[in-house]
Amino acid sequence: MDEDGFIYIMDRKADFIKSYGYRVSSQVVEACVLELTDVVAAAAIGVPDPVRGEAIKVYVTLRNGSQLNPTEIIGHCKQRQPVYAVPQEVMVVKSLPMNENGKVLKSALRQ
Repeated sequence: MDEDGFIYIMDRKADFIKSYGYRVSSQVVEACVLELTDVVAAAAIGVPDPVRGEAIKVYVTLRNGSQLNPTEIIGHCKQRQPVYAVPQEVMVVKSLPMNENGKVLKSALRQ
């Protein structure tokens, strides 16, 4: 809310990734990645790409002791998603940034 009382809704439009001219829901990409039992959490964002418009980048946290690697995660998505919805990059992280309500802060991932 600004000083004049206007309310602005932020971050929802950014949950869509424009890849190869298609609007891809980050939730669809995340759901595909979460099909893998070793993936505990996932967050997909769009990053600028000269060919795709936006490339899909996914941050994941894995179960302790998991040997799952980014190539396997991308391969899983290739089998289940159209080419424009397949992540170009997967980053394995220890934890995802979250707000006090437990929602992933995708704005922090974009930074």
